[in-house]
Amino acid sequence: MTIFKHCRTNSQKYFDSPVINNTCPLKSFPKPKVVVMKMRIPLLFMLFSCCYYITASGQTYNKIIKDEEYIDFINKDILRDSVKAKHRVLKRQYPLTVAQFYYKDSADFISKNTYQNQYFIFKRLQYGDKVLTNSLDTLFSRKDIDFFGAQLEAMKPDSLWKYSFKRAKLVDSAEHTDNRRVKHTVYSYSLPLFSFDKSIAIIIKTFYCGLLCGGGAYYVYRRNSFGDWDLVMRINEWGE
Repeated sequence: MTIFKHCRTNSQKYFDSPVINNTCPLKSFPKPKVVVMKMRIPLLFMLFSCCYYITASGQTYNKIIKDEEYIDFINKDILRDSVKAKHRVLKRQYPLTVAQFYYKDSADFISKNTYQNQYFIFKRLQYGDKVLTNSLDTLFSRKDIDFFGAQLEAMKPDSLWKYSFKRAKLVDSAEHTDNRRVKHTVYSYSLPLFSFDKSIAIIIKTFYCGLLCGGGAYYVYRRNSFGDWDLVMRINEWGE
């Protein structure tokens, strides 16, 4: 009579086998395969979603310019200011308009090059025997001007600064003392516009320090070999 014994394999599986000399025969089964493909696709999807979220959330103000480029530019501007006290910066950005920074062709240039559009940065107006111009055609190429237009078109509707700057505090408005004097000078910044290679930038900056005290201008900067920005010129100045 054949005697069967409940034997265990090296893979921990059990089977009934005839016993030889009261000993289970050697028997092994292939180790079970670990299925990982089902997890791979969801994992890749999660990684892609995270990367997309980080990229999208990094462009709060403009669809083609990263937040860090704006923040870095203004941080450096504040830090090199001769006023070392903490800056009060308005939360609302100073507005930019297409009419001041972009023209499509010669016909569009003529329509915008008027005395009524006095802050057009590429203006070239005849005033008696003089020509009023900012000479920015020597700094910005046609490609740069088109990139200005693209940046203006890609600006997002919310014009509030979402992040504070170094040595600065975001405020809603100027704070006044009991006798209606301004406690601290308040600054306002537009989004900077960059040239196509991002070596030149132009930004509108203003300051307000009280009744008949304040002003602003358009500032043009060039990036140097150290990654900092050097002032090239100041145009369209005004004062109160």
